[in-house]
Amino acid sequence: QVFGGGRSDGRAGCRVGILARKNTGHITMALAVDASRFEGVPMAPPDPILGVSEAFKADTSDLKLNLGVGAYRTEELQPAVLNVVKKAEKLMLEKGENKEYLPIEGFAAFNKATADLLLGADNPVIKQGRVATLQSLSGTGSLRLAAAFIQRYFPDAKVLISSPTWGMYGELGTATSAHDFMCISLFFIVFCGESHKFVQFIC
Repeated sequence: QVFGGGRSDGRAGCRVGILARKNTGHITMALAVDASRFEGVPMAPPDPILGVSEAFKADTSDLKLNLGVGAYRTEELQPAVLNVVKKAEKLMLEKGENKEYLPIEGFAAFNKATADLLLGADNPVIKQGRVATLQSLSGTGSLRLAAAFIQRYFPDAKVLISSPTWGMYGELGTATSAHDFMCISLFFIVFCGESHKFVQFIC
């Protein structure tokens, strides 16, 4: 039998027990090893945004406000699902669409609606075919994908990010420069070398 468990000191670890039996049923060997493959891996710093939520939960004040994660809550501080979301989920169930894999660029209708919403359906850049849209996972996932694209095809680019911004956005693997402007959406502004080519990624 092999079984596992955590460490009492809170560090990543595993406790392994090995029991070997003969056909007679009695135990002939018992070996317990307390070891970890992750001894050299340091604990990551706490997430500053989620840390605000944890501090909010621990605070006993009746006047507290949670200004961390943007999430809808009821008056009782329970998660709230918007009625429009419930209706959309109901429509999806009624239509009974399949669960096949999407194309690599994502759901085409969603991509088009997103570009039209962000830029305006009559925007010249859309009509001129200068907008490329693809579906990806969440805000940070989109930015990470954009960062990988920039690293590969614009290795000398400088990425401008707003200050303040989310803590993880400066750690996406590109050369970043923080600037004092307010960002109303998640995007990268990229300047590429001496030619000063301008590329904007809206995520």
